Amino acid sequence: MTSSPPLLLSLSGRLPALLREQHPALIEQLRRVAGTVGAVVIGAKARPLSLDPVAVATALTVRAPGLGLIVACDGVRDSPYNAARRLLSLDHLSDARSGVLFSSAQASAAQTAERIGVIRALWNSWPRRSLRADRERGVYANTEDIRRIDHVGEHYRVDGPLNSPSSRQGEPVSIWLVSSEAELRAAQGLVDLVLVEDEQLIERWREGDPAGRPALATGLDAAEAAVRVRTVGGLDELVALSDALATTDTDADADADADAADRATAPRTLRGSLELPARSVELSGKPLAFGAAL
Repeated sequence: MTSSPPLLLSLSGRLPALLREQHPALIEQLRRVAGTVGAVVIGAKARPLSLDPVAVATALTVRAPGLGLIVACDGVRDSPYNAARRLLSLDHLSDARSGVLFSSAQASAAQTAERIGVIRALWNSWPRRSLRADRERGVYANTEDIRRIDHVGEHYRVDGPLNSPSSRQGEPVSIWLVSSEAELRAAQGLVDLVLVEDEQLIERWREGDPAGRPALATGLDAAEAAVRVRTVGGLDELVALSDALATTDTDADADADADAADRATAPRTLRGSLELPARSVELSGKPLAFGAAL
């Protein structure tokens, strides 16, 4: 039997406000779905101005451990450097179970693409492979692996590097909520997934060059969808869905048992749960952040 694509739950309606309040009943339901959905999406729809998706998701890393977390990032609140820093911190706190839903807000497709590119480069500016644990020599990182991104673009100028090593999953999962053909074209080769909720744009996606084309995430009926998205607008709806997912999960216990040993030794990243390939930005040609090692 062919398994269905991973599921993302996008929280809308009253749920973002309840989430900000850490409503106990909502937290309980999120704990229930932690092992059965790929992730919950925070801030994708209209949200209270006081709701900071990253701050709320950070709290959930403690209240609902193991839950995949995708947070909206529209470029309104943060500069690319600060956004990259906060998003990577969330990824570390969630044990590499995080992702980012980018959107354009009032920006052009070109500006949004540049912002995403800068953030992804910053995520790669301090590679995990540089970390050392040589206490005798007092060496804790190979500084020759740490690079400035040295970005000078039309909209942003960012030096870097970021002040945190890269993610256990390589990069947080990147998704672009596209609403135009220009955004769809700009997303080519840039993000892991495009979230498309328009039939005509899905058709444009089908016509695109498969080389470098992001995988498709959608709530619409599309056979090519790599990830399904379901919007949940109320607590009762989430409870009903949790019950349905629990039943489905019970039916699949045999398959879950077969994977248990792997999960015990290496907890799955969000990238692994969504069956997405590794991604990175090559920075070896960029300037050293701290000069050559002695």
